[in-house]
Amino acid sequence: MPTYDDRLGVDPEELSRAGAELREPSRLLRESFARLRSQREALGPLWGAGTDETTESVRANLTPMLDLLDEFGATLVEAFEQTAEGVIRSARNYGNAEEFAVEEVGGLTPGGAGGSGRR
Repeated sequence: MPTYDDRLGVDPEELSRAGAELREPSRLLRESFARLRSQREALGPLWGAGTDETTESVRANLTPMLDLLDEFGATLVEAFEQTAEGVIRSARNYGNAEEFAVEEVGGLTPGGAGGSGRR
């Protein structure tokens, strides 16, 4: 975002475009984690079908870790989606503020802040 004499300048169209671009990492992450989950399911249980102590230990410890991995992926996707929506909303708000300012300035007269300019 450019600055002008220590003031913030925002181009709402560019900001909106940047927000839309943040949807791409979300899509890629969603696809990657879905593919990972699908491949894990296709392999079957990573600890095998045994019933010995080692198999039970791996099952008890690995299952929660895999669940956390899925949760982490979903959280990343959601974070990118929410960030994209927030940036797009900010762009819209900056655009609305700019339009409002132009309308307000257009109503000002040399003699005062709006009205007929008389005292």
